[in-house]
Amino acid sequence: MKEVRCECPLCNNITFVSVTNAEYDSLQKTTDTGFVLHRHSVMEIEAVKSGMCYDCQELVFHKPMIGNRELWGRELGKCDICETTIYENMDAYNGSYRCPNCLSIHHLGDDGELSCTLEDDNE
Repeated sequence: MKEVRCECPLCNNITFVSVTNAEYDSLQKTTDTGFVLHRHSVMEIEAVKSGMCYDCQELVFHKPMIGNRELWGRELGKCDICETTIYENMDAYNGSYRCPNCLSIHHLGDDGELSCTLEDDNE
């Protein structure tokens, strides 16, 4: 086994991804990281590709790591405007939910469905 050292371009944290010797050798010969590391998690593949640490991936891609799913809460649905997933805890905003991508405000109806509220700037 070998460790691939990944330095995050956003926060400079270092992440190590364990790979087999064969995977390591293949990574030296190709740019198709996903093919070589097909048995690894999506986050490990992204770390090797871009260097981005798991915490930054979580924020950039707005998708919780496996261990953080409870912290983020359940998926409530998709933003009506940009299709970004809205999470119960992570996106809570003043009794509503804010899309982290386009910043639109959503409300959870009695039926459990999200609906977007376009606020009038003139009010």
